[in-house]
Amino acid sequence: MRTRGLLLPAITLGVCLMGACTPPQTGEGGEESASEPTMGPAHTREPGQELTVIAGAEEDMARDMSATLFENSPIAVLAPAGDVDSQQVAAEVATSLGVPVLLAPASKEDSATGALAEELDRLGVETLLTIGEAAQAPESGEWETTPLDPDALELPAEVPSDLHGEPVPDTAALITDSPENAAATATAEAAGVPTVEVGEEANLQASSEAIKFLQEQDPAAVLAVGGEFADATELDWQVRAARTGYELPGGGQQIFDSRHYVALYGTPGSTELGVLGHDDLEGALARVHDLSAEYQDLTKEEVVPAFEIIATIASDQAGDDGDFSSERSPEQLLPWVERAGEEGMVVILDLQPGRTDFLTQAKEYEEVLKLPHVGLALDPEWRLKPDEEHLRQIGSVSSEEINEVSEWLAGLVNEEGLPPKMLVLHQFRTSMITDREDVEVSHPEVEVLIHADGQGSQSEKQATWRALHVDAPEGVAWGWKNFYEKDSPMLTPEQTLSEVDPVPELITYQ
Repeated sequence: MRTRGLLLPAITLGVCLMGACTPPQTGEGGEESASEPTMGPAHTREPGQELTVIAGAEEDMARDMSATLFENSPIAVLAPAGDVDSQQVAAEVATSLGVPVLLAPASKEDSATGALAEELDRLGVETLLTIGEAAQAPESGEWETTPLDPDALELPAEVPSDLHGEPVPDTAALITDSPENAAATATAEAAGVPTVEVGEEANLQASSEAIKFLQEQDPAAVLAVGGEFADATELDWQVRAARTGYELPGGGQQIFDSRHYVALYGTPGSTELGVLGHDDLEGALARVHDLSAEYQDLTKEEVVPAFEIIATIASDQAGDDGDFSSERSPEQLLPWVERAGEEGMVVILDLQPGRTDFLTQAKEYEEVLKLPHVGLALDPEWRLKPDEEHLRQIGSVSSEEINEVSEWLAGLVNEEGLPPKMLVLHQFRTSMITDREDVEVSHPEVEVLIHADGQGSQSEKQATWRALHVDAPEGVAWGWKNFYEKDSPMLTPEQTLSEVDPVPELITYQ
């Protein structure tokens, strides 16, 4: 992918184009005669909406781009649809002059011919420059058709060498890498619109270059050019998320795009709940960076350090709210969350809700979850029924409750224009998530991961790992936990990557 700028003008002096010149006519005393070009400039206009998708047949895209960005133009350039070479020459001529490129359909019987004539009339075209033998203009119209030889281009004397109007302000274009977009792209560039090419899948979140482009341009209007954008139902959200400029280590915003996460688990200030609480903030940062570096030395894929912070802690006391869960305030967690973000890390807030529900607790951390590097984890072991108590029963959660959280989180991400978020589901027994096959994984704003929390011997942990994979929702990612004291033995980083199959995307340490 590459960011595209305007093509260098091919026109140089007088009415010269690509080396062929017709000197201006002069009268007595050296004054230019009446044959000097007198056409006014083309006039551009702003798109009528924040996001415009330009898709369809190549002649339709060319015409739609012209209609979107040009109020009028005395000149237009016409090339045949399907003729890549002629279109390339037409693009150079049009961007040099500052006028639209249009495409003639393959057959005069094509219904697009009438639409082409309407666009030429709307533009007020006086001279239509045609390139390519099949670039036949519609028969009716007020314009004069002038064929140009692509090997020795020379503009008629009445055509000025520069018709650029004011560049379209606060507008940028995303272009998929397809030859069919050439004419529409040239028209955008002729109108002064900066463009960037994106991959064939039109996935902005996979493109570091597109993210940087949108952040730097910060356009009021975005044009998305290419048929791949036609079915991108979440394109508006992707554009807004890209504008944030947030990227994961290694580039882009896709959470599980050839990445692994290595996390310390626990809560600040508590040595009993996980290794995260064994150190102060700076010590925990140093520990997780060192641990991640061990993994990075073993894989070519990106390894991202992370904290999984227990935000609500299962309690043996009912508490004032009676939920058997002790909630840490967002203000208590923010120093750790924000510092991790400054270090390029990811943070996952873990919920142990007791007798309340996951969604109620998740909403208490809404402001923290609005940070682009913060995800969410649900720990069903600690989700109690009204008559249950911690450590007497192992909790469970329904797929319906998980889906309520997922839908809320996806809505928050979309509304705030945030990058996708990780939603972790902890599990070490199949009974912990009822109707797990019904867990929703289709929200593009939320990427679901099932995290195996088994402890003990490696044979037991592997048996749990295999059991959890049976009938799992298609498309979920996977996590694995290493226990410093409760595994016998705990896997080394090399063993974790080589003996756990498939290789987990999230590896936590407790």
